[in-house]
Amino acid sequence: RYFNHACAPNCEAVTEQRRVYLEALRTIAAGEELTYDYQLGRGRWPTAEWERRYACGCGAGTCRGTMLAPPPRRTPRSGRTATKKHGAG
Repeated sequence: RYFNHACAPNCEAVTEQRRVYLEALRTIAAGEELTYDYQLGRGRWPTAEWERRYACGCGAGTCRGTMLAPPPRRTPRSGRTATKKHGAG
């Protein structure tokens, strides 16, 4: 059987000892399609062409519009804080 992509899936992929399993995220009704978020790697080519090629039409309210993984979030560098130098005087 096949598992289709969805941005609001009912399963998630779990990797254990070089095997991939799908675990239910909630109760799944008989006959309901099994889905998981593919989150395909963006690699070095996060271009508009790739966004188009891997377009998503899952219809979820939270649909990203692509099967590619979300872009990495930029976070402030940890351990670095701004310091104010106090001069005499």
